[in-house]
Amino acid sequence: MGYILYLIALIVFSCSNPMGKATYRIGIDPTWYSANFGEKEYYVTGFIEDLLQEVSRLSNVSFEKIPTNRENLLPNLRQRKVDGILYTLDPYNFNQEKYLFSDILLAIGPVLVVSAEEKVKTLQDLQSKIVGIASGSSYVSILEKYPTIVIATFDSYPFLLQALATSAINGALLEAVPAIGYLQETFYKQLKIIGEPLNNHAIRLITGKDLPSPLLHDFDAALKKLKKNMGYQKLLEKWQLSLP
Repeated sequence: MGYILYLIALIVFSCSNPMGKATYRIGIDPTWYSANFGEKEYYVTGFIEDLLQEVSRLSNVSFEKIPTNRENLLPNLRQRKVDGILYTLDPYNFNQEKYLFSDILLAIGPVLVVSAEEKVKTLQDLQSKIVGIASGSSYVSILEKYPTIVIATFDSYPFLLQALATSAINGALLEAVPAIGYLQETFYKQLKIIGEPLNNHAIRLITGKDLPSPLLHDFDAALKKLKKNMGYQKLLEKWQLSLP
């Protein structure tokens, strides 16, 4: 039955656009209030804009972006005021009961930062050493998996990274996007990011589960092509969001 509904939706949406492309209304919070991008906010917005254009070029979909306050993203989706939203909601089981999630558009989870001279490869290598996080950070739960790591807290990311740069601590956890920004500028060549983000927190396209449409299927197929042909990586590099 689900597949039949998908085919019906595909026919309806294809016929709605004279160029053969279905146009979808996508809610987006221009401030990315739910994330902590700092001075990289403009870069993230530019990356997402370019990514949507590339997805449209490689698929049968096009997008009408609807600026929306963070508080209204999910309500507008539930009320069908938009066809999908770009959001940082995590695909936990209880969320997947209500929503459908695309593949990752931009990974924004925590990364491990160490001195540029350090030979650390994972958090495991920092057992019995000091790892810093920002005050109030939820990343305590990540570090608690390593009982001998000593956790230090700092009031801000600059203080945290300055402590790392001066060897007062041995590592730091902070969100990927601001980490990239600090390492490209203030702490250039002093610090480095190790590996990929430590969880799957990310910007994704989210749609309602109660209204089947070709949107997610076509979106993920185009995103897969983009990643395969290195177009995705080129966009990351263009907008200075590529992990070192």
